[in-house]
Amino acid sequence: RAGGAPVCVCEFQPALHISQPTVSHHLKQLTEAGLLLREKRGTFAYFRLAPGALDRISSLLAEQPALTNVA
Repeated sequence: RAGGAPVCVCEFQPALHISQPTVSHHLKQLTEAGLLLREKRGTFAYFRLAPGALDRISSLLAEQPALTNVA
């Protein structure tokens, strides 16, 4: 979303075509890794990227050796 606006957990499941428990599991993992911030609003949870999350991911990927296509 533009401007880093939080996204409701209820929006992920239809967009990703995976089950709600699977979405919740992965969002929890990303939150515990410090990549997402979680905000509870009533019965729904909203997620947004944590500050610096994309920079952290980019630096981790840059440290990895190039992947090659192995036939």
